[in-house]
Amino acid sequence: MSVSIIRERQKLDNVDYMCISHILNGLFKGLFDNYQNEITGKELRDKLETRYMTVDAT
Repeated sequence: MSVSIIRERQKLDNVDYMCISHILNGLFKGLFDNYQNEITGKELRDKLETRYMTVDAT
């Protein structure tokens, strides 16, 4: 891999880490404990959206 590809990957990993941190920071303790081990920000967002947006729709 080239240096530019490695740097781009590191940048994306950092952005994803920040995204996860911001989402988790806004959760109550009980929810934080349930979702703190998600791998990516998208995975975390999708799980929370599936769980709570369907509740709001009813």
